[in-house]
Amino acid sequence: CNTGGGVISIDLTLQDLQVRSDPRIRFLAGDSAAPEMVRQVASLLPADRGAAFMILDSDHTKAHVLRELEAWVPFLRAGDYLVVEDTCINGHPVRPEYGPGPYEAVEAFLAVHPGLLRHDVERERKFGHTFAPLGHFVRV
Repeated sequence: CNTGGGVISIDLTLQDLQVRSDPRIRFLAGDSAAPEMVRQVASLLPADRGAAFMILDSDHTKAHVLRELEAWVPFLRAGDYLVVEDTCINGHPVRPEYGPGPYEAVEAFLAVHPGLLRHDVERERKFGHTFAPLGHFVRV
């Protein structure tokens, strides 16, 4: 999430993280969809923040991605951008054996929250291929 030029990154563990230190980047360890993580990130976001760019790319099960969408989309403001990564799995078109994943989570979220996100089809098609079909959105 962009916080006025800053980045907040959430991962289950930071032990294998090999990233150059930068004061504009905050690394948090934990479940990205857990209520306590949402509260922690909310406390770091300035009220006057600029536009946000959010990427969901952690556990790729439908249940987890749906929890992330329910937790994080409310933080997005009109015009903010969201990418749900790896919606290509479970036969969309790769790894048909995977089982319900990000694509199915997006479908379920959009069914319950119609009109909240606008699917950015043009951005998806820009390079002719994406690992995130039905995964690029602008917050309405």
